[in-house]
Amino acid sequence: MVVLVCLLGSWSLFNAFVNLNETITGISTTDRELTLWTSTQVEFNLAEFRTDVLLALGDEENRNDDRIRTSFDVLYSRLSQVSEAQMQVILDRAEADYVVPALFSIRDRMAEIVDNTPQIGNEQLSRLYELATEAQRTWHPYKFAMLEAARLDRLAKIESVTIALSNVRNHLFFGLLAAIGAGLAVTLSSFFAKKNSELLKQIELDPLTGCYSRQGFENLMTHRLSTQHRLSIAVVDINDLKKVNDSRGHSVGDDYIRLVGKALRDGFRKDDCVARIGGDEFWIAAEARPEVMLTKLDAIQVKLRETLPSASWPGENYGISYGVAAVTDHPDMDTAIAVADQRMYVQKTATRARVTRSA
Repeated sequence: MVVLVCLLGSWSLFNAFVNLNETITGISTTDRELTLWTSTQVEFNLAEFRTDVLLALGDEENRNDDRIRTSFDVLYSRLSQVSEAQMQVILDRAEADYVVPALFSIRDRMAEIVDNTPQIGNEQLSRLYELATEAQRTWHPYKFAMLEAARLDRLAKIESVTIALSNVRNHLFFGLLAAIGAGLAVTLSSFFAKKNSELLKQIELDPLTGCYSRQGFENLMTHRLSTQHRLSIAVVDINDLKKVNDSRGHSVGDDYIRLVGKALRDGFRKDDCVARIGGDEFWIAAEARPEVMLTKLDAIQVKLRETLPSASWPGENYGISYGVAAVTDHPDMDTAIAVADQRMYVQKTATRARVTRSA
């Protein structure tokens, strides 16, 4: 009888913990924080592109087609992210069926202008501005819908975890009867340690590249910002990935993303944090001076260009673009990331201009 009670208690406690793990796993895999960041970046990149187009319209003498094309490459990549699975978690079916095709239609019409016009004139710039404005009007209402959905989702998460924890508490006393045996206690401890490790990997690692995810990056930075005093941040972007996706398919594009992710991880120390933020964008945090990080990124660039000969890379500007900033030179991490991102953008524009002049 005692054995039966122990077995039943053990099974009851085991199931309660499994349910708790499943609840936490469901929360971690929705990845709504990344989705919210993407939704705000869509609107930001649309506004940035419209500004670039207006500047080009207002200053015809100093107009730079390469800046417009580079700005559109960034916007194209961001608009493409609205079809990712994480976005579909928040958008309901009716919304997804409308907004994704609508944005893709606008994106493709803009791409047709940018890709098929050797020299972008006022007529094309005006049309690009109209299309970007149309995309902004289309997306704007959904950004606020996502903010509200995220608020409700957080409340639902709190409620689901509370229920699961209550269930564990209610079964705990009965389950403790089964934990008298030391062997069973060790088995349970090992099981939950393994489950906890798996949950952390799901939350903190990017499944495509093995790099940290945005959540993993933020978790590490919470600790390192208070302990490391020479921290620098790099923003890295894959050049011309859109051309790879368009000409050879997204599976090949994913292969290139994996290759770049591995090159970045191999090029930095294990203690450094290499994270894929989304799409073709990576962030790297390292306790090193900016010039040291730039030297490492230059070496990675050389290695990538040896690995990816121009004959197999559909874009002329193959490889990566990157910018670096010292965190201690700025008020906070977000500002340092913004500065590094702007420096990456300047390098991407300059590289595109060199390729165009040499063509």
